[in-house]
Amino acid sequence: VRQQAEIKRQAKSEGRKIPQKLKPETISGLRNEAIDVLNEFKPATLGQASRLAGITPADITLISIAIQRLGTNKLTSG
Repeated sequence: VRQQAEIKRQAKSEGRKIPQKLKPETISGLRNEAIDVLNEFKPATLGQASRLAGITPADITLISIAIQRLGTNKLTSG
């Protein structure tokens, strides 16, 4: 059951869009290598980002949190 929940969670995040206004250099804790790779390739989704060489699962987690914060700020500032 736990594995099925994890599979669903990963499938959901796979297609999660990375907003163009999200600047990798503003993500606290993101490694320099990850920043360089993201700036070079500009992936549209977390799934695309996760398949890039130089991007770790920890980087994906940080990007996901940054996307959530962007969404929260949009809701509270509107």
